[in-house]
Amino acid sequence: MAQALLQPVIVVALLKPVMAVALAAALTGCLFQDRVEEFGGPTMGSTYSVKYVASSGVAAKEQLRGETESILAQLDQQLSTYRADSDIATFNALPAGQCMDMPLSARELVLAGQQLSSESDGALDLTIQPLLNLWGFGPQGRQEQVPSQEDIARVRQDVGHQHLRVENEQLCKDAAVQLDFNSIAAGYAVDLVAQRLEALGVESYLVEITGELKARGRKPGDAPWRIAIEAPQTNERIAQQVLELDGYGVSTSGDYRNYFE
Repeated sequence: MAQALLQPVIVVALLKPVMAVALAAALTGCLFQDRVEEFGGPTMGSTYSVKYVASSGVAAKEQLRGETESILAQLDQQLSTYRADSDIATFNALPAGQCMDMPLSARELVLAGQQLSSESDGALDLTIQPLLNLWGFGPQGRQEQVPSQEDIARVRQDVGHQHLRVENEQLCKDAAVQLDFNSIAAGYAVDLVAQRLEALGVESYLVEITGELKARGRKPGDAPWRIAIEAPQTNERIAQQVLELDGYGVSTSGDYRNYFE
């Protein structure tokens, strides 16, 4: 009789751990439900934004933001022509025939620029800083008149990738070359940030830095990352085309807002 009365108690005791495990699993599923998170801020004289799918195994948002902004701050210190204390500003101030230890970012961008310059027959040239200043598009401010042909010819003597060379960890110049990385630095930054996000467990993201961007993966519900290409109009801002991206980057440029009259 005593044994029969104890049986229901044993059954209940066995069920309690099973119910607890099931409840914990259900709560875990709710806590780690995939969702889109985002953060952003100022950088490189403009802004950046990161959107990503927060799922199980992804680092905390505070860590993602901190490491992203650390990368951006370091690149700004190394590559900005608007900072007198940057590495590239120091190099630009050197006379012809000098070499200087330069960070990996600058050396990689110079080599990439040389390749792009060759492939584009000189259409892309990272050494045009003197010309940018002459026309008023550089850090020295806005010009009020068209430069003379004599001034343009004089400045162009110090323009061209043939005046640059990378020697181990140094960058050398045989003319008074001045570099401007604004055409490719933001895209380089996007790649570095994307690589760091992936190392921290992020599998789906949209990274945008000063208008250059890259997307990977899908949003919850299998929705794609979509970006709009702005129509080149000066009087209003409207989308000309919407793209769906997965594993691709987009870089745009135009002269319809920044031009010389």
